[in-house]
Amino acid sequence: MQEQTLIIREEGSATRSIFLEAAAGTDTQLSRIVEIESREAAKEAVAYGMGIAPVLRSEAGQDDRCSIVSLAAPAPYFDEFVACPADLRRMPLVRSFLDVAEAVAEELALAGVGAEARL
Repeated sequence: MQEQTLIIREEGSATRSIFLEAAAGTDTQLSRIVEIESREAAKEAVAYGMGIAPVLRSEAGQDDRCSIVSLAAPAPYFDEFVACPADLRRMPLVRSFLDVAEAVAEELALAGVGAEARL
């Protein structure tokens, strides 16, 4: 990674913060960094061969021009949440979505990915 140009999101991006914090805990030198303003622009920069970029698997999408490579353990991690107004939780469609989200979160927790489901 030290020879690669790192395409990184703008200041304030959670992905940027988590990745840089994890990198700081290693002996990895980040010598060339290009700051890009959006996730989509960062993915396009990678697709055009400008460098590599940290992305969340859930945001990576499918692009045949790019390869997704998992980071070695301990890889940085960050929780993702589902939020909705409390009064909407009783609506059948919203309740169904929350039930599925809770089931997925529980499966991930059992697999050792992330925290327990808390809906």
